[in-house]
Amino acid sequence: MIVVDTNILVYYMIEGENTALAQKVKEQDPEWIVPSLWKHEFINALTVIHIQNKKQGRDFNQYQSIWHDTLNLFSESETPVDLSNALDLAVNNGISAYDAQFVTLAKDLDVKLITADRELLRKFPETAVSMESFAKGNDFKFVKEKREAYGKRRKRPA
Repeated sequence: MIVVDTNILVYYMIEGENTALAQKVKEQDPEWIVPSLWKHEFINALTVIHIQNKKQGRDFNQYQSIWHDTLNLFSESETPVDLSNALDLAVNNGISAYDAQFVTLAKDLDVKLITADRELLRKFPETAVSMESFAKGNDFKFVKEKREAYGKRRKRPA
């Protein structure tokens, strides 16, 4: 399980120079988790891409199709974020509240955040990992055991 930021979703869903790398990330770990904020960021990215490509004659229906495909793939991956923690993280680290939601989610779940955001990679090296680094191999995979399995002692029979 990994948290992926919206740029990674865009790279995965819209064919471009980073698509193959995003696909490698998905192969390394197919369980992608996102905060609900991803929808707002994703439709904004689609809008920007459409405006930039309008001169090339791309049909807007293609973007509608991408939007619906993405909803089908990732809506069930949404996981609630503690927004109070995200606010603290944003204020204390000088990052946007949007970015803080992805970092907070990864920290709360004790998983890696896969991102293309250089600022997050620099400020949160223990949590944030680039697509390139993650796609190279198993460096960031680990087995997560249930916490309650540790620290409990069985009572000895009398």
